[in-house]
Amino acid sequence: MRRIIFLVLFLVGCGPTAEQLASLPTRAPLPEEVRPLLFWQTESGNLTGVDDINYWQFAGTAGDNIFIRTIRSGSDVRLILRQGANTVIDVTNELNVILPASDTYRLEVIALSGASAYDIGLGYGDRPNPNDTTSTPLPATVGVPTPTPPFSSLGEFITQLDTSRDFTELLTSTSPQHVYTIQGIAGQVINFELYRIAGTFDPVLRFYDADGNLLAMDDDSLGNRNARLLNILLPQDGLYTVQVDGKDLFGDYTLIYVDEAIEIVPDPLPTVASTEVASYATPMLRFASPDQRLEDHVPTINSIVREGDFQRFSFFAEAGERISLVVEPLDGSQFIPQFEVFDPDGAQIALASGVDVNADEGAAIANGVIIGQTGAHIIIITGESNTIGQFLVSFGRGSTVRDVYQGVPPSNEQIVGIFEQVGSRHVWQLPLNPNDVISVAVSPNDPLLDPVIELVTADGDVVYADDDGGIDNAALLQLAEITVPATYLLRIYDETGTNKGSYTVLWNYVTLAPTPTPIPSLTNLLVIDDVVTEGQYQFYAFQGQAGQRVRIEAIADGETALDPVIAILNPRGDIILEADDSPNSLNPSTFLTLPEDGTYQVRVNGYLSGGDFILTVAQVYD
Repeated sequence: MRRIIFLVLFLVGCGPTAEQLASLPTRAPLPEEVRPLLFWQTESGNLTGVDDINYWQFAGTAGDNIFIRTIRSGSDVRLILRQGANTVIDVTNELNVILPASDTYRLEVIALSGASAYDIGLGYGDRPNPNDTTSTPLPATVGVPTPTPPFSSLGEFITQLDTSRDFTELLTSTSPQHVYTIQGIAGQVINFELYRIAGTFDPVLRFYDADGNLLAMDDDSLGNRNARLLNILLPQDGLYTVQVDGKDLFGDYTLIYVDEAIEIVPDPLPTVASTEVASYATPMLRFASPDQRLEDHVPTINSIVREGDFQRFSFFAEAGERISLVVEPLDGSQFIPQFEVFDPDGAQIALASGVDVNADEGAAIANGVIIGQTGAHIIIITGESNTIGQFLVSFGRGSTVRDVYQGVPPSNEQIVGIFEQVGSRHVWQLPLNPNDVISVAVSPNDPLLDPVIELVTADGDVVYADDDGGIDNAALLQLAEITVPATYLLRIYDETGTNKGSYTVLWNYVTLAPTPTPIPSLTNLLVIDDVVTEGQYQFYAFQGQAGQRVRIEAIADGETALDPVIAILNPRGDIILEADDSPNSLNPSTFLTLPEDGTYQVRVNGYLSGGDFILTVAQVYD
């Protein structure tokens, strides 16, 4: 079915000429120039002279029939209603309009001929004022007090809350917001939790006082998009209202009401601390089943128990890769190993025996074999001269086949390491922190030894490596900058993997990172997942107490161009703190000790930008 949307405009009064309208200036307002305009509430403004502009802002829903009226003591005023960069209507003195979209709208009030003080009111043109006891469908003037509570503008009334209990209800397209009331007493502390049970809706809680003023709100403080209002202090006796909203999405929910204060448990956060040495797990020697695939630097045990038998294993390698294999008899075994290596097509690519000139203490060694074809390769092991017994088979990528743990070397102290077997790679541990800068030098004590050093993360990623950066065959990492806290591995091995002997290792800090500052514990008071368009300002309310320390931060979605800016307004609407960027980030994050009890607002806008963001206000426990 095709839908036709009519935009109905009712223009009242005589407007200026086209030439007059074109001559009036337009500009984006500064954040502090924009004031909120609430439904069914009278506000006052003052224009100092011709072309002076006042800015107002309100949130509207697509299809709402709204009116804005002014009562003036001076000249006529021009009213321009804008949705983002689009002008919705441009009239004189008062307007009626059906809103084209669910969005935040900005109203510009402009003096046409001179100074003018005025009252201004916003209402719905197709529904009665909830506080008007007469039968008049539209208020004749804007001077009608705010209703208590404003049920008609907040949603469908469900029930009045008297004691702590749970409610399970359903938001639908015909009932998209629900309203509950509380007959509160000054000084009483209450709590709400809102959980999505089924459907797609995104739970939002808003809490209003007896005069219809927004005291507090929340979107995501409980995680998983569930909302919470924590320990709300009622400032006076009266009928309070809590609204359940789903952001125009629908489903089942549970609202939990607690009519007393609850103990606050700070949200657990990791405390940044210096890296401690993690336990090094030396691979266990395990029995290798026949045809088992060998793992990189993980030696395994097997045996040949009858003369003339053989054992077969496999490994995977890629074309161009360099690999090494070592088969050696276990202590006490009379086995003399020999093996052949075949590529995926069955061609022999390596042959080694424990009696070769390259053999080391009876071990058969094929070192630095260059792989010509990607795929599974086969190693066939037999006993030279029909010998039998147990053996160890080791496979490695590169020139080594086994890791030998050496410990944690102290900084700025020379330590000697000894390669006692060919194909060995020594592993040292270094506990490092972000912003550490270190140097490492390894010098051979044996003329045939050509040491290589690698600095490796706990996940096995090589971040720095060197072979001959020092004098002669010495290896040197002159400046290694650390960005991630971890126990790093310092791996040292002979470049060919065929030489034994000793080396000296020396490492030290070029720059030692300062001791990390512990992160304070936090409890979220307000978490909002929202979007702001360029040139618009969003306001979010939370309740605070004098002396309470809070952290306020706005984090832009990484896929948007938003550069968020925040301002904190005290209970009287004065800006007491503004924040833009943080170190190394466009996202503002700031701390504030609240000066008084009451409802504070956080204003969010984008600097020449718009996009999605998450706003968080959290109580800090130092």
